[in-house]
Amino acid sequence: MWFGYFGWLPALVPADARTFRVSDPMLAELLRDAGGEIVEETPDAEIADLEHIAGDAELAIVTIEPGYVEESTLLASVARRARRTISARVSARRASKRLNELGYGETDVVLWDIDQFVHLPGGRPTGRRRPAELMPQRALVVGRRGDPTTTLLEAVAQEFGGQVGSTVEYSQPLARQGLSLALAGEYVLRVAIGHGRRKIELQEAALERLAAADPPPVLEQRVPKLLAKGRLGLGDWCVEERLPGRIAPHELDDELMEDCIDFLVALHGIGRGEPGPPLAESAKTLAAACTRKDHRERALDLGHRLDAELGHVPRGFSHGDFWTNNLLVVENRLRGVIDWDASRPGRLPLLDLLHLQLSARREKTREFLGVALVGRQLPWAEAGGDDIVDVYCRRIGIDVDGPLLTWFVLAYWIERIAFELYLFPDRAQRPVWMRNNVEVVLDALGAQESSRPGTRLVS
Repeated sequence: MWFGYFGWLPALVPADARTFRVSDPMLAELLRDAGGEIVEETPDAEIADLEHIAGDAELAIVTIEPGYVEESTLLASVARRARRTISARVSARRASKRLNELGYGETDVVLWDIDQFVHLPGGRPTGRRRPAELMPQRALVVGRRGDPTTTLLEAVAQEFGGQVGSTVEYSQPLARQGLSLALAGEYVLRVAIGHGRRKIELQEAALERLAAADPPPVLEQRVPKLLAKGRLGLGDWCVEERLPGRIAPHELDDELMEDCIDFLVALHGIGRGEPGPPLAESAKTLAAACTRKDHRERALDLGHRLDAELGHVPRGFSHGDFWTNNLLVVENRLRGVIDWDASRPGRLPLLDLLHLQLSARREKTREFLGVALVGRQLPWAEAGGDDIVDVYCRRIGIDVDGPLLTWFVLAYWIERIAFELYLFPDRAQRPVWMRNNVEVVLDALGAQESSRPGTRLVS
């Protein structure tokens, strides 16, 4: 299991819990990293699958995970989700019965999924839900011997409420990768236990850096302000301003795209010229995930070529995950840009814009990133791109033709895949994911080499 599967922890674990008995080695590692203690007797809380639950702690959490099966088509994915939803509910009823047999007088079933809501009993409604959110694939069954205790997320809300002098009430939290995120009126709360603190630290660093840079209004009005941060019990937390607006549509009209270009041009100017990590480092991450020798060699070669071809391009600040789900709009104008934990200075220009454009296509086609890159974005780049790219490049002062734009697309791909492998290391063991995101691109580059004797990767 991967650390991101435990984003629900702050929403359920008592704020004062320090000792745990767990059945998952990765969860044990995460709790130790946070300062918790793994014990065999009299734990504050027990977290285990149904087979291993002992039932002698005040709080018991039975985890119900569906396991991982790769599907390569949308229809197969929908069918799988429906099966897993039914299975999770059946398993939850069985777990509730077992906890009752072990003496837990009160049990709650909590349905959830990664990057979706954790459906806490008695939680505030979240409004209209997407179809996928109606079919959660995972469940937690919580058993208590006494009265409910304050969870870590509740304690953080109380801590921040004391700082601002008002009660902070949040809706159902989201189980994000490694942390719980909750919307509370005009605030956004993020709480992590263990390794997820890195995402909070990156979010904090980005917002503090941008605020200190005296940004122009085009940035200042669209970037949330960091309001508070701290550590409580086993958790790290931060609170930021909640910006108004709704998630942007996947099809951006001309006005909204102009707003995005304005934003990205200004963002790139923050710290313009700062050096960044070489792309060869991303190539090493990619190569380490490859099983074939020729793929490893081609990935490493590509990293070195990218550094050589793009080394003259001035770098700047980047969001790192600039796509419509992280854009907020009001009356079809860009009002906010959220989720800054992938951002950093010293990155190449154009990558955020390329991510926005390719993500919009993938939302319609449901293609894997690598497949869409080979089938659409590389041919588009070789043909010289489009007017949107021309406007952006002209405004930041670079001249990009077809060959150079192709290098930018490959730089985007190698950075994006390396970032996803860093966040989700288990993807390297997923053949379908690797084939459609990594191997398809490396094979296309290999075919290009074969068709052009004497060339290396791209001309």
